[in-house]
Amino acid sequence: MVDTLSENKSIDGKVLEYIHRHKTGALFKAAVRSGAIISNASHEQLEALTVYASQMGLAFQIKDDLLDIEGDETIIGKPVGSDIKNQKSTYPSVYGLEKAREMAFSAAAEANEALKILVQKGNF
Repeated sequence: MVDTLSENKSIDGKVLEYIHRHKTGALFKAAVRSGAIISNASHEQLEALTVYASQMGLAFQIKDDLLDIEGDETIIGKPVGSDIKNQKSTYPSVYGLEKAREMAFSAAAEANEALKILVQKGNF
C-alpha cells in the first residue's frame, strides 16, 4: 500500500527501504523461513536465514531498480525505463547509480555473511 501511495511522489530513502523490505523482502523471508521452519531449523539458524532473506530481498530489489535503467530488455524480459516513465521512486533515483550499486553489493554481502553459521549442508 505504501508503494502505491508513494507513486508520483518524492520519497526519502527510509520510506523506499520500508517499501522494499515489506514487499519483495517479505516474499523472500516467507519462502526462506517456511523452508527453515519445516526442516526444524534451530532458533539461531532461523535468525540467520531471516537476515539472509531480508538482505537478499533488498539486494534483489535494488538490482531490479538498476536493471530498469541499465538492463537489456531482451535479457530481463521487461521494458527498460518504465520506473522513470512511471515516476517511481527507486534506489537510483534517490541515491544515484553508484550509491545504489554499492547498496546492492552491501546487502548481498550481509546476506552471505549471515549464512556463515550454517556450516552443514542441508538435508532432504
